[in-house]
Amino acid sequence: MPLAPGGAEAPDYLARLNPEQRAAVETLDGPLLVLAGAGTGKTRVLTTRFAHLLMTGRAYPGQVLAVTFTNKAAREMRERVGAILERPAEGLWLGTFHALCARMLRRHAEYVGLKSNFTILDADDQMRLLKQVMEAAGIDLKRWPAQGMMAQIQKWKDRGLTPARVTPAEDTDFANGRALAIYGDYQSRLRDLNAADFGDLLLHMTEILRTEESVLAQYHRMFRYILVDEYQDTNLVQYLWLRLLAQGHRNICCVGDDDQCLAAGTRIAMADGTERPIEQVRPGDRVLSCYGAGSFRPAPVTAVFERRVNRRLVRLRTAAGRELVSTPEHVHFADLMLGDSPQRFFTYLMHKQGVGYRLGTSQVYTAGQARPMLGFKQRCLQEHADALWLVDAFAAENDARECEHLLSLRYGVSTLPFVARKGGSENGLVHDQARLDRIHAAAGEDGAGRLMTAYGLDPDHPHHRPQTFSGRRRNLIVTLYAEHRGPTPMHRVALSGNDAAGREAVLAAGLNTRAYRRNPANWRYESLFRDMAQVESIRARLSERLDVTLVRKANLLGKALTLRPAAQIRPGMVLAAADGSHDPVVAVESVEEPVTVHDIDVAGTHNFVANGLVTHNSIYSWRGAEIENILRFEKDFPGARIVRLESNYRSTRPILAAASGLIAHNTGRLGKTLRPGRNDADGEKVKLVSLWDSEEEARMVGERIEAFQRSGHRLAEIAILVRAGFQTRAFEERLITLGVPYRVVGGLKFYERAEIRDAMAYMRVLAQPADDLAFERIVNVPKRGLGDSALRALHEVARHEEIPLAAAAGRMGQSAALRPKPRQALAQLDRDFARWREMLPKEGHVATVATMLDESGYTEMWKQDKSPEAPGRLENLKELLRAIGEFETLAGFLEHVALVMENDENAEGDRLSLMTLHAAKGLEFDTVFLPGWEEGLFPHQRALDEGGTKGLEEERRLAYVGITRARRTAIISFAANRRVYANWSAAIPSRFIDELPPEHVEREGSAAMQRNRMVEAPSVFTSPYGLTARKPKVIDAWEVTERPAQPGGLKAGERVFHQKFGYGTVLSVDDNRLEVAFEKAGRKRVLDSFVEKA
Repeated sequence: MPLAPGGAEAPDYLARLNPEQRAAVETLDGPLLVLAGAGTGKTRVLTTRFAHLLMTGRAYPGQVLAVTFTNKAAREMRERVGAILERPAEGLWLGTFHALCARMLRRHAEYVGLKSNFTILDADDQMRLLKQVMEAAGIDLKRWPAQGMMAQIQKWKDRGLTPARVTPAEDTDFANGRALAIYGDYQSRLRDLNAADFGDLLLHMTEILRTEESVLAQYHRMFRYILVDEYQDTNLVQYLWLRLLAQGHRNICCVGDDDQCLAAGTRIAMADGTERPIEQVRPGDRVLSCYGAGSFRPAPVTAVFERRVNRRLVRLRTAAGRELVSTPEHVHFADLMLGDSPQRFFTYLMHKQGVGYRLGTSQVYTAGQARPMLGFKQRCLQEHADALWLVDAFAAENDARECEHLLSLRYGVSTLPFVARKGGSENGLVHDQARLDRIHAAAGEDGAGRLMTAYGLDPDHPHHRPQTFSGRRRNLIVTLYAEHRGPTPMHRVALSGNDAAGREAVLAAGLNTRAYRRNPANWRYESLFRDMAQVESIRARLSERLDVTLVRKANLLGKALTLRPAAQIRPGMVLAAADGSHDPVVAVESVEEPVTVHDIDVAGTHNFVANGLVTHNSIYSWRGAEIENILRFEKDFPGARIVRLESNYRSTRPILAAASGLIAHNTGRLGKTLRPGRNDADGEKVKLVSLWDSEEEARMVGERIEAFQRSGHRLAEIAILVRAGFQTRAFEERLITLGVPYRVVGGLKFYERAEIRDAMAYMRVLAQPADDLAFERIVNVPKRGLGDSALRALHEVARHEEIPLAAAAGRMGQSAALRPKPRQALAQLDRDFARWREMLPKEGHVATVATMLDESGYTEMWKQDKSPEAPGRLENLKELLRAIGEFETLAGFLEHVALVMENDENAEGDRLSLMTLHAAKGLEFDTVFLPGWEEGLFPHQRALDEGGTKGLEEERRLAYVGITRARRTAIISFAANRRVYANWSAAIPSRFIDELPPEHVEREGSAAMQRNRMVEAPSVFTSPYGLTARKPKVIDAWEVTERPAQPGGLKAGERVFHQKFGYGTVLSVDDNRLEVAFEKAGRKRVLDSFVEKA
């Protein structure tokens, strides 16, 4: 249905768009980049553009390639396109990067030495395989951890580099220069197993498109249009894949979020001398900006963006009383500066390639220096170190030393120097280089990695990296506002060296070098640019040929300050202030609060003054790619059009007001109020419904969902958000009874849990007997009496006879080479898998998998487990069976899990979402049900017991998240009686209910509650009907058999043992609940069935 020409009325799906959205939809020819702030309707733009291509006859469904980052986004796009077309959207090439590449690779697997039925390994199997490869190569895994090697391999794959494409500039010193050989061996082993890891899906397809012209031409003919969501998250290999596919027609549209950084309320200095909150700054306004060397002049704002976030922010407080709150990634200008920084004592983590990590302490000012130098920089020179991170800063030296020793004990990181100290006693350890070398060689790097993770330190971005003039530590220094020639400052790019290879690489990049007068062997590249894009282009060209570390500095007030993310700033560092002074930071604090964050784009200078401090404009610091994606896009697709979406669509006013009123009860919050930006912003109040018990609550939710369906609401726009996983059962039963399609959303963690990985391994062996990694995982789970010697013998037979482990197990089950017990165990396992494979085509994959998990003894293992996690593990296995049932074949389910690793079934159709509040962060729905708002459940009792006030505030933030997931309708409910696992108990409404602003809440109640006015009369909880009179039906096949109560019961003062918390003493007894003071875990509340007398 082509559009009517001229002034004819636009189709309904276009009439609903605002002007910016419509421009993005109707720009069909040529490359298009759409920059979108949060809530600006970017998903609507992408799906409408997709449908518009089909409706106007520009393309058939199979001629459009649409790429998303999540399976959920792909499913929603398919549903929304179908809704616009008014028919099912079929025959689409729509999915995630990995899913689409897997689909392509199965067609062309032979080009990379694979078969079409290759296995996709998950992260755990990848790591086990890599460890096997490294051990076979004789690599010391303690000194060279497999995690570090895997990170390097993934880095190469993310950059589109096969082993053959890794250049010396891309190589690394890991494992004494053997990393590239290990990478090659790892890839060969994958081919032998007919397997690929996640990185291979993109790498292999990009390589095929690069080298096989016929395959590339096939896809050029096939795809006339390409649509890309979340463009800001693409890495280099994804971009290369897209670029290759788009070269045919050049009709590529990329939509991306912008990176906003400063909290709402930040005061921005305007050019006219006034200040304005950042949220009130508009394009065309002129702000005060620093042009370098202390010169402040007006600069125009070209764009503004905002986003609502619920994450950790960083507050910087300075000696002059200034404060600045930003996202951790927001870039500031900050450095330790002699003469301006106060004396501070640091605990640092130092690294030296080939040696390892060490902890130490240093200070800003060191006595006795002939030439002033920061203490830790001097220490790096003495130790010939490669990198240093400042872990923490203190006002007193002993505080830094205490921190050093505590960290050393906690993480197992040495405090001994890398280089022996000169002089000293004859037997002093720090003066004996040979002993120091042996100690550091034995230490390993795992502890340093854990320390970095705990303190948010980035391995790739140390606070200090000493400069060298040849390969190992080469710094590319970019100095902003370095010189002034005319009204616009110029930025310097500089690189120095003393090696011929480095000089030749610079020349090969098309750049010139000059020799130093005093030493002609030394060379230097240096150039000035007015345009930041040119600076980044030069950096990219040099980075392609040399292993350089980018160091960004800015000459704001006459002395260069380093550009650092907020999370990397430490007390004692100075920030540039608008009054021309350097203002020292006195505190760096975490702020955990949902707020709106903003950024502005300032032409030319890319900086502005916020709360009196100069800060960087970070819009183009996109995650993982920064400005490179924009530069590459505009370079590879000349004439690309850029459209910005700025109109904001949010929840209705009552929903935002209720959420703001609730979160206002948290102490120390930023105090910002959310404001609606929708045309229907007034909307309906938040509904609060009181019920008799959880069954009635489930019935209420089910009835309202049916009513929404009858009125035309899509199930995909309805969600049920619960606090705890066990709450889902009542709603699932009700939804099944009503025939309402639903999906349980558990996120990535579901498939990472041990019981799910074990079950998946059983299924993989069932479907693919040659899957050695899967068989290795389950051969002795549950325990079958197979010791290390039996497993070694199994591997030896498989290697010697070149057969899979499963086949080797069958042979060894008939061999006298093993003792009777392991021989019988392997023979039985071989017979079991043979029987299950015969069962598969007859009984179907769901029944077969359930039988396999039962007959293998796996489910019984968890039934007998005494830990409090056991019921949840069995619940997860039940959910896994439900997920399998939504796929026609076992193979289809296994590929789905391998690609998306989400508890988010990839099935078609309109379905309701059921998930926990934690899983709901970042999602939005038209209608949200929030059941179970009762004390002990929400806020959760464990959070109150273990976290106190902090735990309560975190629970309140979860409530805030839940309410703000609703765009139009939020329905909160609570019950008078709640079944928690095996027990019924009376409940009282959550304290959060009383904290909701009453003017934005509409109260309702069931018949039972209306009679008793539950909210006003708590005595109703003493029910005359008996709480155990009604029990929910048990539809689940697997239940944990609860252990009988302790004979005679437990009493206060008795000693008990808990599987997880260890030994403790009972403090009080309340029916079947105990309060126990555990020796190591502290005070906990537990059920008596999970403890035994000590």
